[in-house]
Amino acid sequence: MDNVQMMMKLLPRQIGDKHLVKFSQGPCAADAKTDPRRSDRSCGSGVVLQLAKQPRLGLLHQEIEGGELKLLHAFANGCHAEYSLICREGVFEVKESHLCSSGHFTGPGAAVVEQSWELCSSKDFSLSLLTPVLDLVWDVEIPVSTAVEGCLRVSLPEDFPELEKIRGTMEEQKKALIQRKKEVGGCPTFRSASDRLERASDFEGSGLTGSFS
Repeated sequence: MDNVQMMMKLLPRQIGDKHLVKFSQGPCAADAKTDPRRSDRSCGSGVVLQLAKQPRLGLLHQEIEGGELKLLHAFANGCHAEYSLICREGVFEVKESHLCSSGHFTGPGAAVVEQSWELCSSKDFSLSLLTPVLDLVWDVEIPVSTAVEGCLRVSLPEDFPELEKIRGTMEEQKKALIQRKKEVGGCPTFRSASDRLERASDFEGSGLTGSFS
């Protein structure tokens, strides 16, 4: 009974009463500030890297619980830039640093990877890889310094449940990707007929399309 009376004293007397109970310590502290993005996340599952929107497709699963993963080198308007991936408080973040010999850097800055993040090349914004990925057509490594014609995309693994076996070393992932390709009869990331039709747009402007494309 004493506990009930104590709790009643803590509650507002009536609806609209301006009396509020303010906790100053513990998880209910009124001044406590939490980032909902970071409350229940972990970087333990890693990320999926994809070369997309270009003729040569690439993919690799990467884990970076600690440290930093270099992603891309960029060049634009007389500036060299580097994009890297880090884990901060359970959330993946993209870092950007640049050095300009002339002009001002006009590329994207730092970002938080909510579900996915991508950076694409253009006529005035050239990109090259700073981390290798696996070629989804020829099953070979696409090495560092390879020019990116389309985009590099960083995604959380939960977006690709069908790729849950793509883990481990480069060789282990290559074997798993080959097996996945056999299972689906084509690209391991395609989920529908429309995905296959949209693949044609990856070749636009590449000089690889024929007269019937």
